[in-house]
Amino acid sequence: MEDLLEFDEDSAAGCMTTDFIYLGMQSTVAEAVHALRSFDGDPESVTEVYLLDEKRVLRGSVSLARLVMAQAETRISVLAEPRVLSCPADLNQNDLAELFDKYNLHALPVVDGQNRMVGWCRPTT
Repeated sequence: MEDLLEFDEDSAAGCMTTDFIYLGMQSTVAEAVHALRSFDGDPESVTEVYLLDEKRVLRGSVSLARLVMAQAETRISVLAEPRVLSCPADLNQNDLAELFDKYNLHALPVVDGQNRMVGWCRPTT
């Protein structure tokens, strides 16, 4: 919670949540399912699993639909969308809202200056 207090409340980071599921690039679908089952956050908020490298840099995402359709031994990096739309933590909420509208997004990863994932946002109502 203290980490969130350092961000401007009018920024993307000010409205993000830090509860998300992520795995390494070599993880399998079976490991992703295990991570989903072990998730302590709101399960209804999960729409995708994020792929992060060893420095927590965002490298891709996999939708739950793609995970469900894949074989357990499949590497999730094969299923991943390598071009993940994200936003900087300091992005103004008005600009954030425009991104959600423009790309019809349900979730948007929030990254720091080194492209490390720090959380994600939902559209505000």
